[in-house]
Amino acid sequence: MDHKVLIVEDESATIAFLDKILSRHGFKVTSASNGKEALKLIEADLPDIIISDVMMPEMGGFEFYRRLLQSSRTAVIPFIFLSAMDDPSEQLKGLRMGADEYLTKPLDAKNIIETMGRALEKAGRLKNSESEVDFSGNLDQVGLNEIVQVLEINEKTGELTLSDKPGKPIGIIFFKNGNMFHASSGTLTGNEAFYELASLKSGMFRFIIKTPDLIENLSGQNMSLLFEAARLTDEAETLTELISGPSARFRIVSADIPNSIRNRTDSNHLERITGLIKNSAKLREIIAKSGISRPHTEAVIAELIKAEVIEEDEPVITKTEEKKAKFPMLVKGNLVKQLQKIEQSSFTGKIDIQGRSKPAAIFIQNGRVVNACHGDTVGEKALFRIFSERGGVCKIIHSPVEVEDKIFDPLDALFEGASREIAWRRQMKKDFSSVRVVLNGNHEINNNGQTADPEAQKILSLVKSQENMQTIIDQSPFTDVKTATLLNGLKKKGAVAFQVSKAP
Repeated sequence: MDHKVLIVEDESATIAFLDKILSRHGFKVTSASNGKEALKLIEADLPDIIISDVMMPEMGGFEFYRRLLQSSRTAVIPFIFLSAMDDPSEQLKGLRMGADEYLTKPLDAKNIIETMGRALEKAGRLKNSESEVDFSGNLDQVGLNEIVQVLEINEKTGELTLSDKPGKPIGIIFFKNGNMFHASSGTLTGNEAFYELASLKSGMFRFIIKTPDLIENLSGQNMSLLFEAARLTDEAETLTELISGPSARFRIVSADIPNSIRNRTDSNHLERITGLIKNSAKLREIIAKSGISRPHTEAVIAELIKAEVIEEDEPVITKTEEKKAKFPMLVKGNLVKQLQKIEQSSFTGKIDIQGRSKPAAIFIQNGRVVNACHGDTVGEKALFRIFSERGGVCKIIHSPVEVEDKIFDPLDALFEGASREIAWRRQMKKDFSSVRVVLNGNHEINNNGQTADPEAQKILSLVKSQENMQTIIDQSPFTDVKTATLLNGLKKKGAVAFQVSKAP
């Protein structure tokens, strides 16, 4: 059966392009010029999938999608954002709302069809689960947001158990007629238990129909709970960029806690967190003793740091620790944790990374990283650039890997290499696009009169065709720091010279 697709777009040329591509692949296409017009069409005929522009007159894409999320009938329609703006923050906003994908113009026909295929396939998995008396699955493939929407639409009553991979239960959420009304996870109950469970990125879920005899402890509707959980998780993820690690200690530098923080956190919990900070507790100890969920605790600490209420205390390092200390690990975040887990498995597929400066992906074969791409860059160079950036949304996709192996080092070595590159960038603090690299005559030999090594020769060839240092670094087959090192070596040998352009 042909899938019905609704295109919401105010540019006729884009509609014509999409219509031609999609009709050729068997889609039945209808269109609307803005969100307001699209809502009227949906009332009469529910589409199987929606592609919507972001910037449109009368009602833009974000507001249009918010309206769809307010109804259980339309909230589960696969939704793809489309925009001419390549803004990572806008992409992240759309994906955090729950959209399946976020495409940027100019459009690629193959990418459009593949993207729609993934969205419809995911919707199909959820639809198959709806008719089952009880169902289970993998959180890597179906997120908690989607599970909640399915249970809400079908007005299910029962218990949803979330477990880690070995099958150890982490927590339970109880539903009554599709509404979440009770949650527990370890010692946490109510909203905090739900926030803890909503932060899970992997594991298993199982829903069993039953009538539990429990008292309601969740406050708020399903959608408001999901939105608040997403906000806390987003804020918690920023903490990795602000501190050295889970052993970090803090000191209070101001007693003036902003009302924006006080209004979102119970005063008793806030007092407990600041009390633990005063007693020099480590971050992991604060999380364990705060009385609230891990993402909520980390979000509060991140907000306190940003408000300059607290700051990380200088770590006390013993002589023994100093001798054992290796190069500081500057690669951090959920992506690192995901790769470490995957390394212990036989996973084959890729991690799609959306919301970064450029489209990015990491390719994995039997748990080992074999290639990466960051825009047009591939291999270690691309991987190090991925690790150098923050933010965005990662999607783990199980699929055959059909790319050439370009990365061969183990994960720890890759992390160390990326950390050195990050440290180099921080130390340089230079805009390489303002630096010109020029040849000093026809220097293709080193100081000993011998032919330059092959790697240096490749860089010299680039210098002949390009003068901008950033362009040379971008087009080099080597990692950024290695390219800069080779350029510096050529400069010391007198083969090239650097010229810094003055600001106009």
